[in-house]
Amino acid sequence: MTRYNCSAELDQQQVATLADFLQARILVRLGAGERLLADGSVTDVPDGRTLYRDDLAKNYSVHREMLVRIIDFLRAAKGPVRVG
Repeated sequence: MTRYNCSAELDQQQVATLADFLQARILVRLGAGERLLADGSVTDVPDGRTLYRDDLAKNYSVHREMLVRIIDFLRAAKGPVRVG
C-alpha cells in the first residue's frame, strides 16, 4: 500500500473528473462527523491519534469535512494540479 516519491500532474479536465468522482462516489457515503478509512469502510469513531505500527492502514483516514474542502479546492483549481 505504501508508495514513496510518487506524484502526478493532473490537467484541468482530470481535476474536474477527480472532483466529480469524489463528490458522487465518496462524499455521499459519509455523514456528518464520519470519516473514510483506508480500507473503504466508514466510521463515526473519533480518530484516537494512535500510531499503529502493526496495521499501517489504520493510520489513514479522511473526515467528511476535509473531503468537502478538498473537493472545493479541486473545483476552484485551474489546473494543472500536482498530487502525490
